[in-house]
Amino acid sequence: MVGVGAASTIELDKSTYLNTDKISIFYDALPPSTDIRLQGSLNGVITLEQSWIKTGSGILSYQLPGDNLTYLSVIAANEGELLAEDHARVAYGEDYVFYGSVYDSYTQTPIEGAEVNLQGVIVYSDGAGRYSIPTSPGSKSLTVNTTGYNTHYETVSLTQVTTLKNIYLVPLSESTGETGLIYGACSDYETGQSIETAYIQISNTTGVTFSALGRSVTGAYVFEDLPNGSVWTLKASKTGYDNYQQQITVNGSTFQLIRLVSQDYGGSTPPGDDDGDSTDDRPSREAAKDSLTWLEETMPGLVKLAVLVFMLALVGWRF
Repeated sequence: MVGVGAASTIELDKSTYLNTDKISIFYDALPPSTDIRLQGSLNGVITLEQSWIKTGSGILSYQLPGDNLTYLSVIAANEGELLAEDHARVAYGEDYVFYGSVYDSYTQTPIEGAEVNLQGVIVYSDGAGRYSIPTSPGSKSLTVNTTGYNTHYETVSLTQVTTLKNIYLVPLSESTGETGLIYGACSDYETGQSIETAYIQISNTTGVTFSALGRSVTGAYVFEDLPNGSVWTLKASKTGYDNYQQQITVNGSTFQLIRLVSQDYGGSTPPGDDDGDSTDDRPSREAAKDSLTWLEETMPGLVKLAVLVFMLALVGWRF
């Protein structure tokens, strides 16, 4: 990363990669005709090699081919002199660890003996609610369940060597089989972090409305004793986030994860969790604000000009 030569530097954009990642190499202040060489190795044996001739500053991109690798290195050399270098790990096999704790979403107390199933690999939480699973990178299904609680379902993306995931289970409702519940949690759409005290509301077409605040720390919520088969509109709001709305049909214990989009988020804003067509043609919030500011500044001048033209027309001025 730090240049060995006078001021030349070279840097990889990550410290850890998947073997299918697209990598970026940043280089700066390279003398003319510098050799940039990327090497990948598996347990010390070089299996990948790529090189470029570059001068000055810039960015290189390279798509890793998916081969098994454990290590990447990139160097910049000129006339036999090593100018700069950088290194990174590549996740391989069962290098990754998925770990965390299981808690009661109401009391925040640890749950012992909860079954944590990560893509078919099953472990049980210990007396402190803790679990740990050696795994490989990628997107995997997660199911967590134990007696007396609703089952938690989620898909997790493992892109770091260690991934911490605390899980909050919602206790089962004591209602009869004729009723069910809507439960879940509220999180940030981009970061996945729990959102505290979001205002959550459900309503139906007959005008019945229930409201709740997402629990602090976990963002969990629950609406109980709802008729099975009934349809509700779930809404959520929180200062600094776009409003959320989703239609839900109650079917026993019905889970719904609310993902609120920050008003600072640069991507398109999904109305809910449904897949659907979207467009990026609308201007950004910043662009809209700039346009409004321009209009507010320009409008007085336009009004004055219009009045002047009208008065000249009255006195017979010809253009």
